[in-house]
Amino acid sequence: LGPGSRVVIDGQEYDLKVPSGLKTGLKIKHVFEIVEGETLSLTLDFDAERSVRRDGKGRYRLQPVIRVQETDAAGGIEGVAHPADALAEVWVTTATDTVRTFADATTGYFQLAALPAGMYVLTLEPTGEGPFQPVALTGVEVVAGQITDVGTVELLVPIK
Repeated sequence: LGPGSRVVIDGQEYDLKVPSGLKTGLKIKHVFEIVEGETLSLTLDFDAERSVRRDGKGRYRLQPVIRVQETDAAGGIEGVAHPADALAEVWVTTATDTVRTFADATTGYFQLAALPAGMYVLTLEPTGEGPFQPVALTGVEVVAGQITDVGTVELLVPIK
């Protein structure tokens, strides 16, 4: 990042203004405790979609949106959206944010990482063309230090 940075939106390139963060550094706001003699490990999740914003004059600016989670207190969710060509957008809502990703367009695999331990509703929303339906899985438990595998999630509309 720096002078000459560009962003591609719908196949067209635009200049990307990077604020003074390159000179002053990135500031992360998060409450955590550092104990003398111990190591604290944090996971930073950069949200590119929400970090590039268009201003009132039509210019694009980088305003980093970064989710911070203590690594030892985090877990994750993984699975496969079937069929892969459903192009599923996958998300959960935490107490303070929505964490989202897209399933891989070839395999359907998805993973949401650095989630605080707790119970979630996992939503898969098809964005591809076809006979697909959204699915919400309730009661998906995330345990610190573990990845919860929800298996294969069927997004096809059942034939009646």
